[in-house]
Amino acid sequence: MGKELFVGTFVHSLRLNELEIGENSVIGVEDGKIKFVEKNVKDLGAIKKTYDFEEAKVTLSAELIHVG
Repeated sequence: MGKELFVGTFVHSLRLNELEIGENSVIGVEDGKIKFVEKNVKDLGAIKKTYDFEEAKVTLSAELIHVG
């Protein structure tokens, strides 16, 4: 499966009546498992280097994505 980065705005359910919205966020996935989540990312290259995801496939999201 490899490594993949999802970049965009993500919505996460903290509780049934509480949402967290992460703008300019990056979710790093390796072999189908979430490895990290970074919010308010200004430098994607730095994130890729920090987590050894330089060769990861990058998927940009123009829409809100619900996680969780």
